[in-house]
Amino acid sequence: MSAFFRALWRRSSPGLFITSALTFLLILLIFIYPLLTDVDPLAQDIDNAFAAVGTPGHLLGTDNLGRDTLVRLAYGLRTGCSCARRGRCSQP
Repeated sequence: MSAFFRALWRRSSPGLFITSALTFLLILLIFIYPLLTDVDPLAQDIDNAFAAVGTPGHLLGTDNLGRDTLVRLAYGLRTGCSCARRGRCSQP
């Protein structure tokens, strides 16, 4: 099987594999992250407004209303992919 991937690597650009890996990681984030956290993407915590990136409990920080940016990103990706899939599947 590794010979197959080596031949594929020689024939295609490295950008293809980088883009595929990034897409796979984003899809993994869509399905796995909401299962690992119990944070509501709409819950507001004004005391933690504008928390910096890397703040404990907020990996990507928070917005102006104190909502966790990573959780909102994961749920937004899920919604976007769901809409894109439905739009693609509904065409004749």
